[in-house]
Amino acid sequence: MQSSAKIKVTHILTDSNIGGAGRLLRYQLEKADRERFEYSVILPEDAALIPEIEALGIPVITVYGIADRSTAPDMKGILTEKIKSLAPDILHTHSSRTGRFAGVAAGVPKIILSKHCSDMPPAQLMKFPYKQMLVREWKKTLHGAIATDDSAADSIAAEALSRDKITVIYNGAPALPVLSDGEKSSLKAEFGIPEKSFVVGIFARIEPVKDHDKFLDIATECIERGLDDVYFLIVGDGSKRDYVEDYIKDSEYEGRIKTTGFVPDIAPLMNICDVNVNCSVGTETSNLALIEGMSLGVVPVVSDLPGNERIAEGCGIVCDRNDYEEFADAIESLYRDREKLSALSIAAKEKYLAKYTSERFAREVEEYYLQLMK
Repeated sequence: MQSSAKIKVTHILTDSNIGGAGRLLRYQLEKADRERFEYSVILPEDAALIPEIEALGIPVITVYGIADRSTAPDMKGILTEKIKSLAPDILHTHSSRTGRFAGVAAGVPKIILSKHCSDMPPAQLMKFPYKQMLVREWKKTLHGAIATDDSAADSIAAEALSRDKITVIYNGAPALPVLSDGEKSSLKAEFGIPEKSFVVGIFARIEPVKDHDKFLDIATECIERGLDDVYFLIVGDGSKRDYVEDYIKDSEYEGRIKTTGFVPDIAPLMNICDVNVNCSVGTETSNLALIEGMSLGVVPVVSDLPGNERIAEGCGIVCDRNDYEEFADAIESLYRDREKLSALSIAAKEKYLAKYTSERFAREVEEYYLQLMK
């Protein structure tokens, strides 16, 4: 490849809905260096991300039969032909095992993956002969990997890839737009939240790993302590949404705990929050909702997972993931001590600008691409 030629990068993402990986991909492509790189994206048919990528002027190639399937051997031939037609220098996969095999079949020079969570491989895969098979597979289909923090890198290394082939790049996100005081008041009114209230939000898929049960316990504890001006906002959708909403309806605090369901743009709701809770019990690395909240100065109160601790250090409060009362203590301390809240809010904005912008993330990913092609 001539030095003056653009490096062609094709991403494969199999998510039908827009999750953290899809948002992160969009953020990277929004800040991409189009002078040095030529991008394309392979997505499932009807993927929610399609219009957002197309709006950036980046070609989208759709493939049926791959939606929400990392392993889709029946689609390998079709993926191979699609990849051949794009002729990328780098194939960047996101939860697409079959995509990696298709990249090999298509003769792509460099194939990588991104790891967005810290879940460790099943114990069975670490035993003979499965471990040996996995090592052979990864040697055949991968030239490197990007992990969103050290715990994600450890997860990849535990599976099969040599640690020296894994690069840690922390997530980044664009700063959320700031609403005026009038817009915030109107939005609060829509949800029946008083104008001068203190709002605690959780922005996450309503799935067991995010532990919304604990968030409900935290909310109940705070209300029962007499924090009368505190309201709780649950933003997101997922398999436990009906359970959460039924719990709230059956409680005596329905007016104090609000749910929104899925929202395509979290910025307005983040604007009305004072505290952003992540009480996840596993897999968090560089949580985008925490980072986006920090761009507005929303203070993170998080469970003691390594990725959460790194993000909240110096600008938030870290709590024992198993102790809802400790979370309630943290929220009460911020509610009662507004100087502490203000100081942490300022620190959150500063840390966002120093470490977690989408510009920084995109540049580091593209620097990795350049190193890969040497």
